[in-house]
Amino acid sequence: MWEGGAASFDRVDEWSDIDLQVDVEDERVDDVMELAGQVLAELSPIELQFALPQPTWHGHSQTFFWLHNAGPYLLVDFVVMKHSIPTKFLEYEIHGRARCISTNWGSRMSLRWNPQRSWARCGSAGRRCESLFHCSSL
Repeated sequence: MWEGGAASFDRVDEWSDIDLQVDVEDERVDDVMELAGQVLAELSPIELQFALPQPTWHGHSQTFFWLHNAGPYLLVDFVVMKHSIPTKFLEYEIHGRARCISTNWGSRMSLRWNPQRSWARCGSAGRRCESLFHCSSL
């Protein structure tokens, strides 16, 4: 799992969304996206959620979440990438330097996953989520 977008260019400001990507086994895409929604809902009520219609132009599952406690401008852009698709948005010139959060999350994730412990390991992205959502459970 990694954070991209503005964070990958060291340009995070109050207008930046949180761009998270995770590479998982193809058959786990729906499970992981559902789990991401559950974890985000634990951080803050979800005001709006928009999943790009399938198939997407890039072949991955992508959902945008607007969280109540995050303010009117912040979105979480969550992309679950099929392991079999080689395009991972990692081209440095276009996507910057991805901030790695975990290297084995998707392949080992189960429905017994502990969201608080995993988000706590997210480093800067986890701290950013915690401060933006005014959450003390991480």
